[in-house]
Amino acid sequence: MILPPKIINRVDTLEENIFRENKPKYIILHSTNKYKEFEELLTHHKKDRLWAGMGYHLFLSKTNVLTQGRPFNIEGAHSIGFNTNSIGFCIQSDFGEKLNPEKVEIAKNVIKYVAELYNITKIMSHTESQIKYVNSLIQKFGIEQKFEEDSSIRTRTDFEYLRNQMNFFTENLKNPEHIDLKNTLKQFKFCPGELFYQIV
Repeated sequence: MILPPKIINRVDTLEENIFRENKPKYIILHSTNKYKEFEELLTHHKKDRLWAGMGYHLFLSKTNVLTQGRPFNIEGAHSIGFNTNSIGFCIQSDFGEKLNPEKVEIAKNVIKYVAELYNITKIMSHTESQIKYVNSLIQKFGIEQKFEEDSSIRTRTDFEYLRNQMNFFTENLKNPEHIDLKNTLKQFKFCPGELFYQIV
């Protein structure tokens, strides 16, 4: 049995709201270099995005403090299409810098702990979950197009290549019924959680 990691419980920062139940089947990895500590990220999500609290369930800060902002059994606000069946885990990282070995070990332990807790076998980067969601929408419309669903996007250059493929695809969607699909494709963003996916 994996011992639980040291987690600072801040679920009290989540404002009362009508939340859907979360039944975790996946762990989705995110990363940020803009927000270093929990309070900064919380302020961004609550004041700038007007969310009820931090969108992720867990956040590992620049100083390697692990904080829980949402109960695991409550939906997240971190990956469209997966918010009611996943645990969102965001890891602070200054891109381009060598990964801190301590941070990597903490991340590995957290992932193993949560995976054992919910019998999770699938870990995804945020980019992979975005692609899966886009592909599910495309399939619903019966369009013969599928983007590669893997976690090989490690750099902004790799991402921009995929982004250009999606832009070309979006420009050729002429049916007014495809407006939601087009809007979803426009929201596709660079989030190199893959950096940690490759390690953990």
